[in-house]
Amino acid sequence: ALEKYKNIVKNFPESEWSDQAYWRIVQYYAVTGETEKAKIELEKYRKLFPNSELLIVASEAVRTASNFAKNEVKEQKEPVAKETKATANEIAKKKTNVIITDSKKPVPEKVDKKEVAIKNNSNNNSGEKWGLQVGIYSTKEAAENELKKFKQQRLLADILRKEVDGGTMYAVVIGDYSSRQSAEAGKTIVQQQCKCSPILYKK
Repeated sequence: ALEKYKNIVKNFPESEWSDQAYWRIVQYYAVTGETEKAKIELEKYRKLFPNSELLIVASEAVRTASNFAKNEVKEQKEPVAKETKATANEIAKKKTNVIITDSKKPVPEKVDKKEVAIKNNSNNNSGEKWGLQVGIYSTKEAAENELKKFKQQRLLADILRKEVDGGTMYAVVIGDYSSRQSAEAGKTIVQQQCKCSPILYKK
């Protein structure tokens, strides 16, 4: 799909689809973590389509991806104490054949895995809340239409208002996780449901 988008921009710059094609190029690099390419394409996009309504969304996607990349680098520099905990959880999971949740209490396999993945840790003392952003829209109505789809799939989802480049956007965010690590763990299940690449979102 990426090559097709590039082909539209290169060979059909006056096409009504050229604007959307360039937004998809920026989005692709943002969600795959290629933040430098995303920034370069965003600048080209600004020059070619300075009045595009999608520029706000594209800017937000690149900003979120860049922040996520910075947090990953920061975590890699921290002591490797967390790996021991993760390994212990994996061992416990294999021995008991249960799902390990934030509360550290075994949950039977028959429990809906989607609900487990988005369950909040009631014992969390840090006050942090994380979610997975699966879409961002310029109108609340568009966000509500998308929200209904996830509600039907029994996913805990909300619409959060965001100020982006001086404009108001509406993000659809799934989950109410107690930590960044919990949100990371839930990405696989959420990704299967939304057919997209969720972005970590600190509430």
